[in-house]
Amino acid sequence: NVRGGSALSPNAVTSKKRAQEQMINLAEEVGCTTFNKTSLLSCLRALPALTLNTAQTKLLTVSGPFQSWTPIVDGIYLQETPLATLSSGRHQKVDLLIGSAEEDGLVRRAKAIKVGWSQ
Repeated sequence: NVRGGSALSPNAVTSKKRAQEQMINLAEEVGCTTFNKTSLLSCLRALPALTLNTAQTKLLTVSGPFQSWTPIVDGIYLQETPLATLSSGRHQKVDLLIGSAEEDGLVRRAKAIKVGWSQ
């Protein structure tokens, strides 16, 4: 069962450049300011989840509530976009139940907007 979107959505994957920008913005917000990729990842991984979530929520107020952390086509884990895989027929043909919730992700995103919310 897959919920919360489609592999064919324009937001299903992001560019490497955009993913790096998001990571750097998050890292700066939590005080991980090294430019060494390995050290930066170690710093982020050492932080409590609550710290990362709080920083991400703050960043959503700047970048917009619909920013998401999505995979990139890296040639290792993801060889090509899902659309390219499906179009070429190189996907696994298995049964898949896909669905979505009526207000999927609404509360999490709405908290970042904070318009008219008393809490």
